[in-house]
Amino acid sequence: MRKFSWMSSIKLVGFVISVVVAFIFIALYAKGPAIMEILEGKSLDMRFRLRGGRPPAQPVTIVTIDEKSLAELGRWPWSRARMAELVDALKSGGAKVVAFDVMFPHAEVGLTEEQAAFLGQASADDPVLVDFVTGSISGDHQFKDSLSSFGTGVLALALSVPVTGKSAAVIGEHSACIEKSAFMLMRGDEDASVYLTATSSEPPIEELCDVSSAGHIYAYLDRDGTIRWQALAIKYKDRYYPSLGLETARLYLDIPREAMRLDFMDGVALGDISIPTDEHGLMLIDYCGKDRTFPYYSFSDVLAGKTPPGAFKDKIVLVGASALGIYDLRVTPFAANMPGVETHANVIDNILNRHFLSRRETSKLVTLLTILGVCLLLGIVMPRLGPLSGAVVTLAVLLTGWAVNYYAFAYQGMWLDLTYSTFSVVFVYTGITTYRFLAEENKARSIKKIFSSYVTPKMVDQLAKNPDLAKLGGERKEMTVMFSDVRGFTTFSESRQPEEVVARLNEYMTAMTDVIFKWDGTVDKFVGDEIMAFWGAPLPQEDHVERAVLCAVDMVTRLKDMQAKWAAEGKAILDMGIGINTGEMVVGNMGAEGKKMDYTVIGDNVNLGARVETLTRNYESHVIISEFTYAKLMERAKVRNNLLDKIIIKELDSVKVKGKERPVTIYRVSGKNWEQE
Repeated sequence: MRKFSWMSSIKLVGFVISVVVAFIFIALYAKGPAIMEILEGKSLDMRFRLRGGRPPAQPVTIVTIDEKSLAELGRWPWSRARMAELVDALKSGGAKVVAFDVMFPHAEVGLTEEQAAFLGQASADDPVLVDFVTGSISGDHQFKDSLSSFGTGVLALALSVPVTGKSAAVIGEHSACIEKSAFMLMRGDEDASVYLTATSSEPPIEELCDVSSAGHIYAYLDRDGTIRWQALAIKYKDRYYPSLGLETARLYLDIPREAMRLDFMDGVALGDISIPTDEHGLMLIDYCGKDRTFPYYSFSDVLAGKTPPGAFKDKIVLVGASALGIYDLRVTPFAANMPGVETHANVIDNILNRHFLSRRETSKLVTLLTILGVCLLLGIVMPRLGPLSGAVVTLAVLLTGWAVNYYAFAYQGMWLDLTYSTFSVVFVYTGITTYRFLAEENKARSIKKIFSSYVTPKMVDQLAKNPDLAKLGGERKEMTVMFSDVRGFTTFSESRQPEEVVARLNEYMTAMTDVIFKWDGTVDKFVGDEIMAFWGAPLPQEDHVERAVLCAVDMVTRLKDMQAKWAAEGKAILDMGIGINTGEMVVGNMGAEGKKMDYTVIGDNVNLGARVETLTRNYESHVIISEFTYAKLMERAKVRNNLLDKIIIKELDSVKVKGKERPVTIYRVSGKNWEQE
């Protein structure tokens, strides 16, 4: 009889703790509780600061509405005429694109040009009235002319997005002038996307919008109020609008709007630049550094001509506020008070330099595998070490994980979650260490190892991940079933001692089970000297027919090796027959719930497989398959050209079997390396 090894309580409990912790943190990761997401965001900020800043894209500069400008030009907001002066100054300086992180949602209050002309004639002799009339003229038309002359201006589009999880009706009408700024080309399944959706908008006034592009300036805040993402596209009504940074980069790169494509669930294509986003259309911002990493110029200095020569030559100029009183300061990974306009500068820099970070499905899969891997590693290793050695190993695992995580971030542009894996390691270490001190260290090893499973490791994983499979019931699906029986076993067992019979049967069963597992089969049950196995469940297997047939050939090959060994030892030779059938069956966990349950298959096609096996004696064949298995096997042979290279298939007969109204054609399968049957 086979002897079973023993496992101490600390080893067993240590492994259980690691598995429990692993699945707890995997479940937490799937749910994403707020506190964990906040901590993970902070850990990303730490990685930014460890990496440090990097030089930004040279073409991006910022003209700021700062305290100096407010002191020299007066309180905010300023006249549109002053904005026109700025645009004219930037055009003279050779700027290529100007983008305003400033809203112009309403027409400026003041005199129209016609009104001013009339009043000017009436008050031509009064200098005081002339100055009043001149200062009261609305600057919208002047600003429009300046933007039109400049040619590549981008204005801010305000979109109102409801709080996540809240729903609200879309209100307001489209401003026709901003529709030209929407994405023209979209690809993918829009219904499967979960892009941010605005419920209202405040576009620039039509007079300005007619001569410029528009980009939204919605600031997506993480749960801790930090800006780490930029929504490259937001849906409003039936259109998707680009962000200010994306639209500005498009104009700078001279990319036609029809060459800017929104790929749902994938990203944005800007010409030949592929910008990754998550399922919400959010791009992770790779910040260049703290605030004022980009060149800043005071608004008033630009108007006064106090900027260095060539400061704006062929540049992107972003216009925005940095003065405290205007309240456009943002929290970013590098700074607690970064002007909002600089977040747009970082987005443009990412696009122009193709510096992209991603937190996509691949990153999430790596995180899940890391949590599971480190927990199981510590669960296996730590119970075998003392407290001090365990602490050293745990610290080494943490440091290694942090180093790999940082490398992925700094050099591969991947955001791999750090918080969940770190906490899982700490909890495994704490749990095992606590149990070690609470448990009796000298307790005798009294818990036996669990018998090797009768199913493949893949099935175990599937059952662990899908608890519903452990309930009564099942599903109907096409599968392949195999029955294997030892020939003449009754005669063999009657003439020998029970110990010899059991030993020989165990040797045979172990070898055959190993072969079945090799071909990813599921061992259903052992009935005396019979083995029942199937393919196609619990994991889907498109090639279940191929696996079953090749497994049968492999089993016979293995048996021939065993027969040669038995003959050399002077032992009686055992032989076997295998029957295979393919068809629709019901598979599931069946039995008495809470007491005894088996994962098995039932149905008429299962019964046919058993009856095919009984025919192996009549036709003196090791492996016989039904016509249904044969048909499916030929279909697979068209997909896999070398499938039939190592086997020989020969039609045997058409036989009438119980449960079938018409005869069933059966085929013999043998290996080309066998002797002729």
